[in-house]
Amino acid sequence: MNDNNPKISVIVPVYKAEQYVGRCIQSIMGQTMADGVECLIIDDKTPDKSMEIVGRAIKEYGGGMRFRIISNGQNIGIARTRNRALDLAAGEYVYFVDSDDYIEPCALEKLYALATESGADVVVADHIVTFQTHEIYKEQHVGATREECINALFNYQIMGSMWNKLIRSKTVKDHHIRCFENIQYKEDVSFMVQLFHHADRICHLNEATYHFNLCNTDSLTHVAKEEQLRDWVVFYDSMKEYLTREGVFDIYRVAFYRDKAFPLFMTLTNTRGRNRRLFFERYKDCLPYIFKIQIPNVWRALFVAARLRMFFVADFYSFLKRAAGKLKPAHEKKSDTYSTTWT
Repeated sequence: MNDNNPKISVIVPVYKAEQYVGRCIQSIMGQTMADGVECLIIDDKTPDKSMEIVGRAIKEYGGGMRFRIISNGQNIGIARTRNRALDLAAGEYVYFVDSDDYIEPCALEKLYALATESGADVVVADHIVTFQTHEIYKEQHVGATREECINALFNYQIMGSMWNKLIRSKTVKDHHIRCFENIQYKEDVSFMVQLFHHADRICHLNEATYHFNLCNTDSLTHVAKEEQLRDWVVFYDSMKEYLTREGVFDIYRVAFYRDKAFPLFMTLTNTRGRNRRLFFERYKDCLPYIFKIQIPNVWRALFVAARLRMFFVADFYSFLKRAAGKLKPAHEKKSDTYSTTWT
């Protein structure tokens, strides 16, 4: 491999993943495509033994892939860590892997083959979501145009993550695409909307190459509800400003408010008192669209009640949900993390 011009830079931010990071690194080391691949492992000052596990794995590795360990001077969060990695990556393409997830052995080979064959700026693959008791196959619905793809992002038909996609580095650098750094949550969606907006060609690999782990409650993708809601306020304000500045907000208006309906639902059912009133004021601009967007009917009913300041309806709904959950046998209870696909 020419160290200065690798084909792919695999980027792995590491934070509190000691239970899973070994599997993650081994899945990268076991790729059928190793020549022309560098792997950047970014230590965001993880307080556990994750980096010890990574160090041992690299020391024992005898393959052709090049590994680089980069340590942040202090914990800077996932958005700034990903942006720093983008600045350091030398590959023609970049590919993100979260440290508690893992990839199929042929992932890089198949993604790269499709990217070079099609000339795509982005290749989106399907993925598998792993819960404590079961797995779900997630097909990605990639449209023929960038407009269709961005609408699909807002409608959760394409996962808003950075990790199940092979991304041309030149597109990122030419358009200065970065995660919004003033947020910790939905920072990946902020990156993907910008990327799709500037991508000339987006292709779909109709195969699951990535395993998304929702068993690790300490990972970078698990959150405290109020902190999440605060960051989502910033995300929607910043994203609306970006799309308006680019002159395309009207194209995505309905899908944008469809996406914003979820944190409104979370606000009504997971907060109380002053916090609920404050968050409601920041999210209520999606209310005029509740009969134009595809959302569960129960959401629509709760939104109508909230519009009339009848917040007790949401409290009663939350009480019934908790009661129903307690009555279910343990093996039938769903994970406490929400699904990103709603019908």
